[in-house]
Amino acid sequence: MVPHCILWRSAGLAILTRIPKLDARLGFLYLDELHVIKEFRRHGIGKALLRCCIKLAEELKLAGIRLLARIDNEPARCLYESVGFRGNETMLYQFRFDHSDAQL
Repeated sequence: MVPHCILWRSAGLAILTRIPKLDARLGFLYLDELHVIKEFRRHGIGKALLRCCIKLAEELKLAGIRLLARIDNEPARCLYESVGFRGNETMLYQFRFDHSDAQL
């Protein structure tokens, strides 16, 4: 008898980091990357990943989740807003190194 074998293939991932505060503030999770493989898009996977992230932040008793989205990435912005994220007027500052040979 041959045992049944179930092969799992990843459909997407969410990369989060918790940035601790040095005082009594609750802090946030930071969603650095949310990606759904192209063939699995539009099937609710991104929304399910976001809901898991929200649940984790709630279980950790944090203030919420923060993320960055490009202004021109309308599908991502709609996805985030569909589960309750709201944009604001925060200014992003960054310092970048010149890695002209690297994909950023």
